[in-house]
Amino acid sequence: MKKMILLAAIMIGAMGMVFSSGYIGGSAILQRDTFEYDYGDYVFNQVGFAIGGAHYLSEEGIFGLGYHVGMGQSTPTLVTSLGTFEGEPEMVFNASLLAQLKFKLSETFSLETGLGYGLTGTGDTDSSEDIQIFYVSKIETKVGVLFAVSDTLLLGTGVKLGYPINVIDQKTTDSGTSSSTISFDNGFSVGGYLGLNLQY
Repeated sequence: MKKMILLAAIMIGAMGMVFSSGYIGGSAILQRDTFEYDYGDYVFNQVGFAIGGAHYLSEEGIFGLGYHVGMGQSTPTLVTSLGTFEGEPEMVFNASLLAQLKFKLSETFSLETGLGYGLTGTGDTDSSEDIQIFYVSKIETKVGVLFAVSDTLLLGTGVKLGYPINVIDQKTTDSGTSSSTISFDNGFSVGGYLGLNLQY
């Protein structure tokens, strides 16, 4: 985890030096990931905080890269034909890297759209204290709005949608840790964010 955070910080710093304009800040996030596997539908309702932003190739900011790295709390739920079973709240990690377009609508409003890669890592602890973590890789899209509060502050809000393309099931028991790629059926993710950013 420390290596991933360090790598993210290096990438953010490098992008800030290469790109001509952009912003960085923090956001509150709500997200729901779900996929069908084994006995039923696994659902992870999440709330958390993310650090992220976007960097654009020109001052007008048409083409660029958007990203976020966040952590929070997830409530795992298994929905089956026998009923709904809710687990204990667990820590969740999520991140994304998107190719983005920004369209300036007025002096204060801009529209952002993006397409790229998203990752969610969250799990469940059963009654025997065995730990099961799912790492969900997905194609992620974003539609957001930026509002210029001042010359340096941006208020950002929007929606992200995702379609899982790979799910890794990592299990930790008294005998050790094992990982496998699972064969899942239908899946989907949807989330929203609201944050304040510093622009340059």
